[in-house]
Amino acid sequence: MSRVAGTTGKCFRATTVVRDTKLVQGVKVTLRQLDYFLALARAGSYKEAGNVCGITQSTLSLMIIRLEDDLGAVLFNRSANPVRLTPIGLRLKSHARAIVRNVDQMRELVQHYGEDSASIVLDDDAELHAVHVSRAGAPARMTPKR
Repeated sequence: MSRVAGTTGKCFRATTVVRDTKLVQGVKVTLRQLDYFLALARAGSYKEAGNVCGITQSTLSLMIIRLEDDLGAVLFNRSANPVRLTPIGLRLKSHARAIVRNVDQMRELVQHYGEDSASIVLDDDAELHAVHVSRAGAPARMTPKR
C-alpha cells in the first residue's frame, strides 16, 4: 500500500492507492490505536477526537494512517465532513469495540481479585475467566466473564 499525502492549511488530505487488500499476518495493532480509531469514528472530527484522547490532531492523524497502513485498508473517508468510516472501517469498528471491551473486562477482573491472587485466562471459546489462586497455589475457583 502506498500513500500520497499532503496538507492544505489545517485540513489533511490523503489519496490512497491500495495495492493489496489482504490483511498481513503478524500485524501488531495496539490498544491505543484501537482507542484512537474508535474516538475518531465516534467524533467524526480529528480535532474533537484528539481532544478526547489528549493528543494533537496531527498525532491522531499519524496514528490512524499507521493503523491503516498496518491493516492494509483505508478505514476513514476523509473527504466527508464529518469524517466517516469506509465500509471496511464500519466492519472493523465492532471488532475494535469487542477487543477494547474484553481488555477492560480483564482489567476489572484483576482489580477485583488483586494482582497477586488472580490470573486471567482465555478459554478455547475466547471467554474471559479469572482463576482465583489460593495461598497454597492451587486454583480455588474459576469465575466466568460477566
